[in-house]
Amino acid sequence: MKSHTQSSKRQKQKYINLVPQSSLFNVKNLSNKDLSQDTIFTLAKGPNFAMAPRKIPKEEIISQMEIINHLSISIRTSR
Repeated sequence: MKSHTQSSKRQKQKYINLVPQSSLFNVKNLSNKDLSQDTIFTLAKGPNFAMAPRKIPKEEIISQMEIINHLSISIRTSR
């Protein structure tokens, strides 16, 4: 049976193998701050990468859908 340390090392190595090493060179730090390895990996994903929201705005989505539905009904009945 493998220990937790061995499993953790193996998982970290798998993650490192998934991320191309050349992508680290695509990030240029223009600030005076040191960037962590996680920050560099995140920035290397590009400008279209976005974190998932912690909470999905269900009420806003529902209200927008109701507005769209109401407008489409209004357009159909006005013809």
